[in-house]
Amino acid sequence: MGRKGRRAGAGLLVLSLLLSGCGSGAPVPEPATSSSEPAWSRPRAALTSVVALSKDRRYTATYLWKHGSAERTVTVLMAEDGTWRVDVPGGALGGRADVSILWTAQGFFQCVLAGGPQQCVRMAAATGAVPRGSDPQVQHLFTDWLDVLLDRNAPLSIAAGKQPKGASGECFSVESNSVVLSAPIATGTYCFAPDGVPTAVKVWFGTVTLVGEPLPAAPTATLPADVSEGAPLGTKAPPPPPKPSESGSPKPRD
Repeated sequence: MGRKGRRAGAGLLVLSLLLSGCGSGAPVPEPATSSSEPAWSRPRAALTSVVALSKDRRYTATYLWKHGSAERTVTVLMAEDGTWRVDVPGGALGGRADVSILWTAQGFFQCVLAGGPQQCVRMAAATGAVPRGSDPQVQHLFTDWLDVLLDRNAPLSIAAGKQPKGASGECFSVESNSVVLSAPIATGTYCFAPDGVPTAVKVWFGTVTLVGEPLPAAPTATLPADVSEGAPLGTKAPPPPPKPSESGSPKPRD
């Protein structure tokens, strides 16, 4: 056989092998696929999704707030019209007064429920903020801190979190980025039910855990007392009264 014949025979052999391989039914390996989203960003995406639901959620719920050996029952009302009210036992005067923190279109209010004058005081405009000295902190977990968690540009690191004792739902560890001096919210663990209701939060001022099932929301958050002029109660305990002298009258000044 000449050189041309040998070349033609080799070509036919290669073609025959290729055709037999196509008909053999052997599986063709698929190219490896990878998620376009890096693994570290998935908790952030999951948190953003559930917090978006939480922002629109309307409910009434009871939470157990533990801080050290102290326990308090906090009631949260997220009303149908967007107003809200959080009742905080021991939320003022170093735990001596029970207060409500409310937000309406007229502003932020502190209402004294027990341990002080039964009145409501306007603390700030609707676009303002609760004064630091009168801020019991816990209401932020259900209101403005959700906006921070929803902000993908907030300087926070998000990871899967461990459920606090007695908690349910999906939990996220929220920490500040190392490049910032302080976080815009309290860092810690935030847990949510699939429908967006906060189920537990563990931060520096304690652990707040949902008790029972949420109830339907009221149409609006109402003030429990009349609005009065004056300053809101502070969170710190008032100083003790001066001790009288032995004679029963104040000591004279030098």
